[in-house]
Amino acid sequence: MAETTSPYRAINDQYDQQAKDLVCAYYSGSQSPDQERHVRGQLAAIVIQARVAEQVVFGRYRFSGQIGHDLVDEIVFDIEKKIAAIRDTARSHSTLDLEMIRSGRSLLGWARQMMKMTALSKHRDIRARAAKSETFTGIIREDPSESQRASAASIRLEAALATDDETTSDDQRFDQALDTFDRMLTSTDRRPRELMHPAAVGVLTYLGISGRPVATVDGRRALERLLQTTPSLPLESLAAWVALVEGTMTASQQNSIPDLALRFWDGLTLAEASTLLESGPRTTALVMRGFIAGAIRPTDEHIAQITDAASALLPESAEESVPEAVSAVIATRCSRVRADGSLSPLRESQQWDDLRVDLALKRVATCLGAGGRIERIEEMVVRLTSSVAGLAI
Repeated sequence: MAETTSPYRAINDQYDQQAKDLVCAYYSGSQSPDQERHVRGQLAAIVIQARVAEQVVFGRYRFSGQIGHDLVDEIVFDIEKKIAAIRDTARSHSTLDLEMIRSGRSLLGWARQMMKMTALSKHRDIRARAAKSETFTGIIREDPSESQRASAASIRLEAALATDDETTSDDQRFDQALDTFDRMLTSTDRRPRELMHPAAVGVLTYLGISGRPVATVDGRRALERLLQTTPSLPLESLAAWVALVEGTMTASQQNSIPDLALRFWDGLTLAEASTLLESGPRTTALVMRGFIAGAIRPTDEHIAQITDAASALLPESAEESVPEAVSAVIATRCSRVRADGSLSPLRESQQWDDLRVDLALKRVATCLGAGGRIERIEEMVVRLTSSVAGLAI
């Protein structure tokens, strides 16, 4: 009786044959760096289309829920770098050997093996980040510049959260931490704005809020001006946003709260916004001020590395547009304070506005075809900034 091949195996064989054909075509040509980058991008697309990551995460290791989806994102990003031959460190290995695919090795089999090797460590990384984010100190210490230059203030903050007093409730401990942070902002000889964004992220994480406010270049500038004249804007705008979503917004709120301030909260769900609103005015003010201030900025060396990595992950047609797209994301999300403590030139910030950011990202997204979205480009730059520079932006 003839041996039959399962439909699943047959589909995988088709993917592998497609990969081999692409690599053989590359070797029959001039084998230029641009052609290599292009074929590696096509191979990455095959692995993603075959949903190997989902098979490993949900099938092999039986992860489920949000942790499973987060893990898929992590190992897909990791395999994209391996296929693109991007090494995070001098000791990084296991990048894809094209000669191996030409000789008949299964691309999907190689990718599956790489994912099995990294899945559990990536899961530990996700768990460790979650645990680390439970205090403001953990968030602050994720940034090398913060850990090097604010240790005394961080210790005081950690002490406020880690009190052994059994009579102290979680809410009281949280209030004590806010008190400590307020003192840090007024007593430290560092730039207070450096602490605001990591603390804002820490507050959201502490409250179990995964959504993030929407802070554009123009929006950050305008909201900063509004806060100077209306310090109560964070709480009032969040309350109005919740009322708007619930259908209970009053005429007074409609007339007094700028649309710009309402749009700032669009990244949250109604449940998340309600939780933040219940935490009080100090917390909402810290969140708004933190995201207006912006995250720590990568150094110029880091930006060059991020740009190279992004170029390797994108089609050749996007190469000329990548540097401006990277700069656009950094301008949208970051302050002028670099990770090494220096300030970027003021003109670098002043040259950007929302229209220019949108155009820069659209140029790259267009190169991805019908599936190209601005959000995908922005997320890629955010992930690369974390991977290359160790910064959360």
